[in-house]
Amino acid sequence: MTILRSLLCHLLLLAIHQWQSESTLVGAATTTTTTIRGRLRLPDDSLLNSTQVMLNDGEYSTYTQRDGAFVLYNVLPGVHLLDVQSHTHLFSQVKIQLLEATETDDEMGLKCIEYAYPGASKQAIPHPLILTAHAQYQYFEPRQGFSIGTIFKNPMLIMMLFSVGLMFFMPKMMENLDDEQKEQMPSIVALSPSAPCNSSMAIQIDVGGAATTTTTTTTTTIRGRLRLPDDSLLNSTQVMLNDGEYSTYTQRDGAFVLYNVLPGVHLLDVQSHTHLFSQVKIQLLEATETDDEMGLKCIEYAYPGASKQAIPHPLILTAHAQYQYFEPRQGFSIGTIFKNPMLIMMLFSVGLMFFMPKMMENLDDEQKEQMQKQMELQSDPTKMLSSLWGDMTNDPEAEAKKSIKGGSKARRSKRE
Repeated sequence: MTILRSLLCHLLLLAIHQWQSESTLVGAATTTTTTIRGRLRLPDDSLLNSTQVMLNDGEYSTYTQRDGAFVLYNVLPGVHLLDVQSHTHLFSQVKIQLLEATETDDEMGLKCIEYAYPGASKQAIPHPLILTAHAQYQYFEPRQGFSIGTIFKNPMLIMMLFSVGLMFFMPKMMENLDDEQKEQMPSIVALSPSAPCNSSMAIQIDVGGAATTTTTTTTTTIRGRLRLPDDSLLNSTQVMLNDGEYSTYTQRDGAFVLYNVLPGVHLLDVQSHTHLFSQVKIQLLEATETDDEMGLKCIEYAYPGASKQAIPHPLILTAHAQYQYFEPRQGFSIGTIFKNPMLIMMLFSVGLMFFMPKMMENLDDEQKEQMQKQMELQSDPTKMLSSLWGDMTNDPEAEAKKSIKGGSKARRSKRE
């Protein structure tokens, strides 16, 4: 019976499979497909790299051959949009309409409409398709050649020509001024921005044969050198005034220079990641009419809060210490062994093992018996609990047993 059932099931499965295959063949015979062919070409008939051609954003896809030809197989009836995915040239979009074949006409109808760009007028084209590139993409702006006009568009040249014009026309304009206007001109020039210098800067203007001199704010230069205790070379280090208002880097020998420093009180810091240097408070006094040179006082602070110390200029700053970012590895020491807690516990245990027997020898017999009983109770938890329970409840039987045992022990001791 089991064999017959298995044979019947097998035959039934074969029949279902054959029926499904016949139905798919019938369905395939009823649906017709077609092939779309075409070719991409460039205006100069040069070779085009392999380019992807798609229908309906990737529903059908293929790549062109060496001569630009492409083929799309098994395209179902309907309206399709053909796109050329080229990164170098611009091609038209083509709208393709495939009409399904009828009983009277076995061939499928095919209409192709070309759009040069989205929104352009449509144009019917034959099949196979011949698509010519309209333009080439320009990803970079072409380099312009030499031109005189580009020279005069340069802002630097315009500023230079303007300055030359001022130098040429300014003397002629000054000649037309009266005496009062000529006297006002030096004060106007003195207020104009000027380049800083290291000493008192004087501006002298000849106006009608008379010389007028005005003095602007003076600046100075701060010099110094960083050195290490062993006179070894120091890497390039940043030196700042007032948290970056003036900044410079040291040279190979550790020397540094800060130019055009205005009068006032300044704080000099050395931004070193390897060594600790002092902070220096610098006081620049503005030059007076009697003394053309600026007064310069330098006070050194080894660390914030330390006592101040006057130092000369140029500054010589020696590193006080080297930063230790990592703890130095300790060598072998007997003291570190005895600091180990495991070793201390082991020595304590060995000491107990050694001194415990000697302590037991000094005990009398009663204390030894009590010690043995406590050890027996610790080895047997049930006895220990029962003894504790008897002590808590004050059981008379237990007290009687204890008194009997105590009397017997006393008699034994008397006999001895």
